[in-house]
Amino acid sequence: MRFSPSVAGLVAVTSLACPAVAQLNKPWLTSPELADADVWWRQARDMEADLPEHSYRSEDWDNNYIPEVFLSLYYKTPTFNYSIWDVETKNVFFSDCPYPNAVSRHKGSQKSWDDIFRAFSKSPIGIRSYMSNVLIVPDDSLVGVAGYAPATAAVFVSQWFHQPVIIHEGFHGIDIAAFQNEVNGRYSQWNTWWSAYDKDSHVITEYAQTNQIENFAETGHWAVADITRGLATYTPWRERVATQLNHLRARLDKVLFPGGWPSGGACTGKIVSGAIVDKRTLARLDLAGGSRIMGGGDRSLEWAFPNRPGTEGVPIIGLPDDIDWTPPEPVLLGGRVPYNGTV
Repeated sequence: MRFSPSVAGLVAVTSLACPAVAQLNKPWLTSPELADADVWWRQARDMEADLPEHSYRSEDWDNNYIPEVFLSLYYKTPTFNYSIWDVETKNVFFSDCPYPNAVSRHKGSQKSWDDIFRAFSKSPIGIRSYMSNVLIVPDDSLVGVAGYAPATAAVFVSQWFHQPVIIHEGFHGIDIAAFQNEVNGRYSQWNTWWSAYDKDSHVITEYAQTNQIENFAETGHWAVADITRGLATYTPWRERVATQLNHLRARLDKVLFPGGWPSGGACTGKIVSGAIVDKRTLARLDLAGGSRIMGGGDRSLEWAFPNRPGTEGVPIIGLPDDIDWTPPEPVLLGGRVPYNGTV
């Protein structure tokens, strides 16, 4: 999802079945454009109303540790002083999954922990299941960027941490990790996805035209809207992107909502968090060797991924061995302003 002309993508991709980072040449839907502010914010409000909130609880990490992927920020403004000591991390457990999500927050973020957990809890369980790490940063920290996804992790500017952006970035994780048993690399690079694209006359938004990585994520974001209210709520031109939408929904409806819509269901797996480093030494922790990262006052120390009741039959999903943590093109603001309201 992008609100301005394309800039060069940053993904380094190898062993492709198709040229995933090449700009696509199909037009996007217009009359209206789905990226028009009125349409885009209307579906953001609809998602806020439609997607159920899940209860949650959290456990603190010791602040000496941080996910390695967040040691630095891409697209950082020259004036923002990013210090890893200002980043805190918690494991958050949602009621629909026995495994936690590792969520980090910069202390200058305009969103509180509860703001973050509540918004994240409303995202489809399949989105949360394929996000290894999440970081929320202050509004002034990134240059014209709402969010970006280094592989299965994601970074969000506070004011843009809401469903359309969360779901878009979450689809990058699905692209990388949900089809590991079928394809080598991202699913959006593979012939099956390109075949669906070839049969349609359009892509769904201007941002989807950037490349197939972003087309997959944009189609995924709007596929959730298609599940909840139907794409016809927002455009009369669904048939122009129907093959891509239908293909994605056929493959992923039960990943996004294992119990169907609107119940959602429970997670059927959870991707592991990325590597963890000690802020004091920048050395990676060997969790398999018994390193412990949990703090939190009177609570006893716990494992990063403890064996908890209810995890039987819910597998941990490993990260690809050759995962590239360089983020693809970010979600650019292009002069648009955030919606002045609660979404």
